[in-house]
Amino acid sequence: MRTRYLRSQTRRPESFCNPVLYTGILLSALGICLAESARANDASTIPTESSPQRLVQRVFVDPGVHGPLPPLLRPKGPEELPSHFQGRWKVSICATRHHAWIRFENLETNETHTLGRFVKGVSGLRDRRTGKQITPNVEQSGVYMDMDLMFEDEIRRGRCILLSVIVENPMIYRGANRGFGYTLCRRNCTSFARSAWEFYSGEHYTHPLLDMPEDFAYSIWRRHRSVPFAKRLGYRN
Repeated sequence: MRTRYLRSQTRRPESFCNPVLYTGILLSALGICLAESARANDASTIPTESSPQRLVQRVFVDPGVHGPLPPLLRPKGPEELPSHFQGRWKVSICATRHHAWIRFENLETNETHTLGRFVKGVSGLRDRRTGKQITPNVEQSGVYMDMDLMFEDEIRRGRCILLSVIVENPMIYRGANRGFGYTLCRRNCTSFARSAWEFYSGEHYTHPLLDMPEDFAYSIWRRHRSVPFAKRLGYRN
């Protein structure tokens, strides 16, 4: 099943035909990952008893989102994030084959926000009709709110959302280093989404050294077989 859906193997580049050079590059990459993993990572924390956050409905397979697209909001960086949202919200874990994030939707007003970790230089939001960039590129690595509103059109086509919970007064999870920074291993978009999902839902998934969104989505599917894995990740309409 996994080989049917997950990315196919690619031919090794000509520059890697030298086995000594190839092995050296792999060992160097492994050393970088080990060094990064020794620093602060996005391991989840449990909300404290004094937290206003309360889990109202446990994990369920989301039937999908309909209705008009939410407006594209100016993304907020780690220094601007609020402490929490008031009211009851549907909190969802979302993924494509290349990215993972958290989505919030207010159950009364349908107000929508997103939360994800980004590396410096990622392109800003673009107008859905013209494709023109309307917000600047990410100026510093870290956790950003509303950058992932760019995927709302995909979500309305039945993609991206894997699982949801209902949370009252959800806290804004920041992850490692108070939401600042990005590293390839243990502090990327997937490690953040994985830990944030545990923070909101209580579901724990083991953190691999190199966290990839497609592999994380597959782990979710293995636990929740009713998730339409192929459609959510865009393998099937």
